[in-house]
Amino acid sequence: MPQNSSTPKPPISVHSSPLLSKWLSEGVALHEIGKLTEAQDFYRKVLTIKPDHCEALQLLGTIEIQMGNYAQAVETLTNALQIDPKHALTQNNIGVALECLKNFDAAIDRFNQAINLLPEYAEAYFNRGNVLREQMQYDAAIDSYNHAIRLVPNYSIAYYNRGNAFQGQRKFEAAIDSYEKAITSLGNSAKSDPSFAPVYYWRGVALHHLRKIDAAIESYEQAISTNPNYVEAICDSALAYLLIGDFDKGWTRIKWRWEHMPVSTFKERRFFNEPLWLGNESLAGKTILLYAEQGFGDTIMFSRYAKLVSDLGAKVILEVQPQLVSLLRNLEGISQIATKGEILPKFDYHTPLLSLPLAFHTNKNSIPSFTKCIHADPIKVAQWQEKLGEKLKPRVGLVWSGSEINTPDASRSMQLNAFIPYLSPSVSWISLKNELSEVDKSTLHNNSLILDFADDLQDFSDTAALIECLDLVITVDTSVAHLSAALGKKTWVLLPYTPDWRWQLERDDSPWYPSIKLYRQPSIGDWTSVLEKVKLDLIAAY
Repeated sequence: MPQNSSTPKPPISVHSSPLLSKWLSEGVALHEIGKLTEAQDFYRKVLTIKPDHCEALQLLGTIEIQMGNYAQAVETLTNALQIDPKHALTQNNIGVALECLKNFDAAIDRFNQAINLLPEYAEAYFNRGNVLREQMQYDAAIDSYNHAIRLVPNYSIAYYNRGNAFQGQRKFEAAIDSYEKAITSLGNSAKSDPSFAPVYYWRGVALHHLRKIDAAIESYEQAISTNPNYVEAICDSALAYLLIGDFDKGWTRIKWRWEHMPVSTFKERRFFNEPLWLGNESLAGKTILLYAEQGFGDTIMFSRYAKLVSDLGAKVILEVQPQLVSLLRNLEGISQIATKGEILPKFDYHTPLLSLPLAFHTNKNSIPSFTKCIHADPIKVAQWQEKLGEKLKPRVGLVWSGSEINTPDASRSMQLNAFIPYLSPSVSWISLKNELSEVDKSTLHNNSLILDFADDLQDFSDTAALIECLDLVITVDTSVAHLSAALGKKTWVLLPYTPDWRWQLERDDSPWYPSIKLYRQPSIGDWTSVLEKVKLDLIAAY
């Protein structure tokens, strides 16, 4: 617990010859204490004598599921079902094996058959709910979990998985209620068993989405207390601490991203023979590799530390994504730019960019803030000025959505058509997006107020040069927000109700970027209020 599917239970009904019954009983005894290989041997002995022994086939099938031999389990259990076609537990266990094989439609069919045979079969409802949730059929999954809970009122794992289904629907209050019911049904064991830690963790995630950050931190801490090596909870608690400005705890805990490769919030760890530098060793006369590990926005944001490292006497090599090489080639403080994925020059130390705030003990009062830390290519700026032509009214750059492959994108982005009613004709609107969905292409095609240069924006140096020709950039939380602000351009950033940690809470400015103004959703999903305020401020400004 928590788990995706209930562990298949061996159906026990021993009735055969004394010898076969003895072997079967010995197998069951070993099975129940987890000695699967030994139990399997006894079941096979039974089947050697009596190949159509239904109980032995059923038991062998459950072991094959437990050992991860799912395709073989389906075959074995199907054979058992041919002997006893009305055995609900066997139908359920076939469904579990099919679920593990990602054959979801067939798994649901088996769970339905199990329920038809035994309408009060709570585990079959539970397992069906898991498959439906996997397919993002959240309403149906919640209905199935509710059936299971009605049959077993203290079904803690069903409460937990129902909470995850609610979270998939972004119904965070309902998710929290389900998690708390799971915790209540677990009783005191929830505080000590590490397998229960995900309940606390996901409750923390839901609270975090609701911007109840103190409560979220408390829930993350409960997860960590239950399982001290729970890396996801440690990393998410780090982001929560950073969001409320507790940088000491935040930077320290973010180090845990290296401890567990599957943590999706952070990228893969890089391994070098050279030592990691976190601010302790002297860098005088040394060469250090600073490298990007996160997205484009993070690379732009933390590249400012290159100058601080250089000021310690180091020769700085900065390795970044190919799309950022031209932009950052002349960044102050670096001696050499390197492209991620290519062969690196020699160096003495290395540090990922996200670890530099820890190395420099960055707190709220020591954030390295620069009015302008990146410069656009003057030749490209001149080319854009020629392309844009004579300036007849203020130019405003616009970004309404981030990358579709970015997990938080649903909350931080909006559709372009939501922006259209708020576009004032008193300014020239210029799209700064280089990747457009088909819907956005259609909207741009049908709206002459917005100029589209997507085909001309090949990398960030092109976008930077275009931004230099603008008076203002209005963007949701994307890499363009960092780019524009790092160029010193006046930048208005539109934030979801619960923002990324770097934008903090409540304030309308940023200690990282002097030129930024923040516009925050007053409630989850309320872009209308944000756009109304932007429209009024635009009227006042232009």
